[in-house]
Amino acid sequence: MIDCEVILRVLDRKLREVSERRLSSQLLADWSDDQYWYLQEELGQTNKTAEANFLREIFYDITTQWECVTANAQSTSVEFSEKLLYQWLLQVQEYLVPRLSFS
Repeated sequence: MIDCEVILRVLDRKLREVSERRLSSQLLADWSDDQYWYLQEELGQTNKTAEANFLREIFYDITTQWECVTANAQSTSVEFSEKLLYQWLLQVQEYLVPRLSFS
C-alpha cells in the first residue's frame, strides 16, 4: 500500500521549495500530475483512505490551477501565486499535524 504520509511530507517540502523559488511551479505541477494519475489509476486506486482521497484532490487542484495559470499567462516566466501556495501548505499541514484526542 502507498504510504500517504510520506507523499504528504514530500508535497509539503515541494510546496515550500516553490514558495522559496528553489523549485519551479511547473515542476511542482508536473510532479503533482504524475502523482494524481498514480493514485487514480495505478496501485493507488485501491487506497480509499481519507489521506489518499485528500492527495487526489490536492494534486488535481494543483494540476488544474497550473493549466489556468499558464492559459492566462502573458509571459514565459509563470509561477503559482503565493496565495495558492499558502492555501495548499495549510491544507497539507492539517494532515501532518498529529491529531489530538480529547476522549
